Amino acid sequence: MDQDINNAFVKLRKPSRANFNEIFENYSIVFENQMDSIRKEIILCIVHDLHQAAIMLTNHLLEKFLRAVIVIEESGIEKMIPENQKKIKTAYKNRRSSSLNDLNDEALKRNIISEVQHQQIKEYILTIRNPYSHGSSFQILKDEKPIKTLSGSFSEGIKSEIIETDINSYFPLQSLFQEIRAMKDSVKYFKFVDAILYSFYKEKNEQVFRRQF
Repeated sequence: MDQDINNAFVKLRKPSRANFNEIFENYSIVFENQMDSIRKEIILCIVHDLHQAAIMLTNHLLEKFLRAVIVIEESGIEKMIPENQKKIKTAYKNRRSSSLNDLNDEALKRNIISEVQHQQIKEYILTIRNPYSHGSSFQILKDEKPIKTLSGSFSEGIKSEIIETDINSYFPLQSLFQEIRAMKDSVKYFKFVDAILYSFYKEKNEQVFRRQF
């Protein structure tokens, strides 16, 4: 299955895929753990222009990673063996109600992430994670400036004028600009989160591998 996906990615490596060469490096790296399947789905979404789906999956990846690492540290286990399942289950139970903000703060305390990463996560929670999760176009596009559009009337002959239109007040534009915004947000958000995973697994576990093509 992986080889089939590898072949598909190689075939897709064309200049027409604007984000592909950048994302290809992320796809080339594997951690050989439960994070890889979600990472693969995110990359496929970005390559196929499913950017809002990629953002939602990146939200999931970030929260899953932080919760898993914190739970393992809180449980005190050193190896993932059957005998430790009860400790893991208890630790997960204790963390099931923790919000992403809670996990972010705890990860900083435990040196899982840096202060810079902690602050960036806080910003992304406000600017990407929450707006897309809540389906709030107003929040996603709140910084977009009005654009000039052509307005016409046929009531007294053909008349037209250039007017300023607020994107958030005109649904057809709102949908289009949200899609454009998601194209920018999905790549930078995923690459940021993936860099956190890479740093953690490389420096603390040396658990980073490269796919063979």
